[in-house]
Amino acid sequence: MTDRVVENNSARVSAAPDGTLYYTTSATAAEVVVRALSPMPATNPKTLATLASANGYLGEVVVGGSDLFFSQSNVGIIKLTPDGKTSTFVSRPGGVLRGVAVDAANVYYADSSGMLFAQPRAGEPSFPISSVPAGTIVGPVADGTRIFWAEVAADGKATLKIRGKAKADGPLNRASLSSLRALAFDADYVYLVSADGELRRVLKDGVSVPELIGEVPGSRKVPKGIAVDDDSVYLAFTEKETGGTIPLDVYQVSKCGGPMRLIADDTVVGGGSTIVGGGLVAVGPHLYWGRQTSIGRMAK
Repeated sequence: MTDRVVENNSARVSAAPDGTLYYTTSATAAEVVVRALSPMPATNPKTLATLASANGYLGEVVVGGSDLFFSQSNVGIIKLTPDGKTSTFVSRPGGVLRGVAVDAANVYYADSSGMLFAQPRAGEPSFPISSVPAGTIVGPVADGTRIFWAEVAADGKATLKIRGKAKADGPLNRASLSSLRALAFDADYVYLVSADGELRRVLKDGVSVPELIGEVPGSRKVPKGIAVDDDSVYLAFTEKETGGTIPLDVYQVSKCGGPMRLIADDTVVGGGSTIVGGGLVAVGPHLYWGRQTSIGRMAK
């Protein structure tokens, strides 16, 4: 059974290791905000930052120690410090950022041109670490010591990449896969969701062959989110990318593999407000996902 948390224009959700749920939303016609819910399950959000909506929509929040980072479409990447101050950390006005991750050394971001960059948090110049001409970067995601991403070529073939934090530690080819759309990880594996609804896992050291552990039944096979807890992988799928109010299905499958179990059905609004990347999160005993007018929630 699903219910609603925070009845407003909530588009994207993400979670911190301590269980705090972050979301970005439109507060008024002129303002967009970053808010937090903690401890979960909570219903009274705290506003962390308010920005001008004229500078574009906000992406999901990623946590880097005591600082938060998120993208704004007409600015770039914004840094939010514990005292509530915001500053432009990466200036990319007009650029479309497809993913943001952070570790102790760098903030990583992918753009719509198929480039992946690292911006040192110490203030040194940014540097590219991956390029896929005429292709797409999926991710990145970071576990504190490594970052993971997929390079999807123009022909749809994808390669998982793993990289350490040092500049000299270049990306390593790991496993060629069918076209990927979303990544997540736990202590041992990277989980990969493909455009045809298949879920695979690969050991984080990159030595295993991609193992198929589940496949979504039916026609709703456009991946819109992935989350992992101690026992299960959760996936959110729609049947198309855009176009009005569209159905959303949430599935659960054991990390060891098995049948996909439909555990929730909901609706979201297509286009920029659909959930992406970290738009499906597992926090404590609940799952959360972003909707156009609220945050969806269900007990696992």
